[in-house]
Amino acid sequence: MKSERAAVGDREITKRQRYREIVAVLARHGFGVVDDRMLKHETKEQARAEQLRLACEELGTLFIKLGQALSAWADILPPAYRAELAKMQDDVPPLGSASIGPVHAARLTDGREVVVKVTSVGKIYTR
Repeated sequence: MKSERAAVGDREITKRQRYREIVAVLARHGFGVVDDRMLKHETKEQARAEQLRLACEELGTLFIKLGQALSAWADILPPAYRAELAKMQDDVPPLGSASIGPVHAARLTDGREVVVKVTSVGKIYTR
């Protein structure tokens, strides 16, 4: 049976709560859905693109990574959206250990259990 709970950062919530959170953030940034049509409350493309970036940043790691990936695809998004989402390539809120990548359980020589993430050759971070 699938779990109805999801981990969001350092908290665990139900999937329904996460969906509501996502919809609330999108609505707060001017995006909404009515009768299966996307409503755009801002008329200027640049303003909508900025609001999409802000929503991605507020929603966390997965949405930031999605925005970063979309910023590189010229055949999917208009230039204003790609330019705005590209800002998340270098100018993004700190993600800490929440960034996507493999982690490994380990034990230090003093006996403490830690999680180790190798982000690149020669760089090891523990939490």
